[in-house]
Amino acid sequence: MPDDWYEEGSVEDKVEWAEEWEPANDGVNINWLAEDIEPDVRAALARNKNIPIAILEKLAKAKEQQVRTAVSMNPNTPKEILDKLKE
Repeated sequence: MPDDWYEEGSVEDKVEWAEEWEPANDGVNINWLAEDIEPDVRAALARNKNIPIAILEKLAKAKEQQVRTAVSMNPNTPKEILDKLKE
C-alpha cells in the first residue's frame, strides 16, 4: 500500500480511523493521525482509550483547545499529563 493513501482520506475517514484505532490495527499509522492538520482528527485520536501514552503526551501539547480537552477526557491519560494540561 503506498504511503500517500492516507493523504487521500477524507476528514470523516480519518476521524473514523482515529476513533477505531487499536494496537492490532496495522493498517492505519497512528503517527500520521497524531500529526494530521485537522484538529478533529487529532481530537478523535485523543479520545481513543487504546492510544499509547506517548501519543497522548504529544497531543496534550497541541495548540488547539479541542485536542487538549480530548486528551483530558481520555480515561487512560496519566495524572502527570493531566497536571500539565491544567497549567
